Amino acid sequence: MCRGLGPHVRERAACAGSEAAHADFRGKLGQHTAIYAGAGRAARAGLGAARAGHVPHMRDDWQSEIPVPLFNILKKFDGESVTEVVRPRIARMRYRVTRLPQYLILHMRRFTKNNFFVEKNPTLVNFPVKNLELKDYIPLPTPKENEKLRSKYDLIANIVHDGKPGEGSYRVFVQRKSEELWYEMQDLHVSETLPQMVALSEAYMQIYEQHK
Repeated sequence: MCRGLGPHVRERAACAGSEAAHADFRGKLGQHTAIYAGAGRAARAGLGAARAGHVPHMRDDWQSEIPVPLFNILKKFDGESVTEVVRPRIARMRYRVTRLPQYLILHMRRFTKNNFFVEKNPTLVNFPVKNLELKDYIPLPTPKENEKLRSKYDLIANIVHDGKPGEGSYRVFVQRKSEELWYEMQDLHVSETLPQMVALSEAYMQIYEQHK
């Protein structure tokens, strides 16, 4: 499946027969990797113990008892912040955006799995419905000559997860652009809603559209 720019996105080969989708959703990340020397079983155990020191056992950097701004999460792509990964090997990763897509897909990693069960990060994320300006928060590539840096986005869809992992349900808020109206959909139920209600939810995946 072709995916746009998001917390787990890597540069992928083009999907056959999907040139239009590929052009619209394909962003690009620069990635710097530092592999831990001698990262064997003992090192993995030590890193796992450090992460399992609290409850829930696997806590994301953005997990909080109070709402966090979306920009705190976007810091992962500032080229300086370090993300530790365990698989396929223990490493320290840094990411930086090198190309912006027309449609920006953000995936909030709400579910983590350990040896015993799946946990959910219930933190609310504060995000703008209009005018998400990326250049104010992360470094962006310099546009080519005679090109304009298009770094401002508007939210057009917000997928929400309600309830516990494995037992909850999904809803989606979608904007009808021709009327500038928002609708909430769950299964076959569709109802008009206010833009303010879109942000009062546990966002799981979001789609932003780039300003022309």
